[in-house]
Amino acid sequence: MIVEEGPGWRFSLDRTRETHALLLAGEDWAAEFTLQEGHDLARAAADLEREWSRCSANLMPEEELCLELERGELWVQLEGCRQQRTLRFVLTPAQPGRRGVEGAWHGAATRALMASLRLLRQGALTDAGGVDASPV
Repeated sequence: MIVEEGPGWRFSLDRTRETHALLLAGEDWAAEFTLQEGHDLARAAADLEREWSRCSANLMPEEELCLELERGELWVQLEGCRQQRTLRFVLTPAQPGRRGVEGAWHGAATRALMASLRLLRQGALTDAGGVDASPV
């Protein structure tokens, strides 16, 4: 089991759990995710982060930026100024009976959580320190 956390965020990965192996939490919420949902969020966050890097270089100190991305069941937003960002998401499953969830991370929690998502996406997080063979 891997647990990373700090003020306003938590990332917990337990690959022994079959269905919901990933727990993500913010300031006052927590939700379990399938690995596929976690990878989808990690990919979307990485895409927004790349776009943020391209766009934010042109921002004046007082300007803010808001980027949104929607892929299938997932909507993700990265918003803020050069120094402070908020990452929001909404997961709305199309299949009946599946749960939906939404949450957000603010300020330093956004950067820390996005670093953990990057590691998940790159397959660097494994329980035994070995190689993660799960699809990205």
